[in-house]
Amino acid sequence: MNQRAHHLGPSLPRGFSLVELMLALVIMAILAVTAVPLYSRYVERSRLAEAKTNLTALAMLLEQHNAIYGFYCPAAECGADNQDHTYTYAENDDGSVRSDTITSWLRFTPKQATDGKAVRYTYTVRANSNSSYLVTATPVEGRGAPMGSNGGALTLDQDGAKTHDNQSGW
Repeated sequence: MNQRAHHLGPSLPRGFSLVELMLALVIMAILAVTAVPLYSRYVERSRLAEAKTNLTALAMLLEQHNAIYGFYCPAAECGADNQDHTYTYAENDDGSVRSDTITSWLRFTPKQATDGKAVRYTYTVRANSNSSYLVTATPVEGRGAPMGSNGGALTLDQDGAKTHDNQSGW
């Protein structure tokens, strides 16, 4: 029997060495550096979905209105003047309606932001008697909507052409 081992008694559990702790810290840092941008992109895509859903709903309501009345805007305003008419839906930060010239004739109620606050976009419809329209969702600064390098607006027209941040497609 080894006398030296006998004198030391039972071995006590050791703690982590500094190298092991530093290695764990480096691994956690690498995971954080990769996870945060991925999560940010996921959140941005989910917030863009609010605008896409509302633009698609507006386009369907405009097509329905055109099928019934023959115009993409209210008949009293469209007539034969061939002028663009602009209608807007915007909310204050608390979710109360600031400006609304859309819902009275289209029955449009935008899908609310998932956090229950005000919608993240201002919606605009530009329509004329020549059977054309352009619906736009413009992000409101400070509400978490992706602003983009060119303002971040999304558009959809009567032909189904979509743009985001002045570039083709969503």
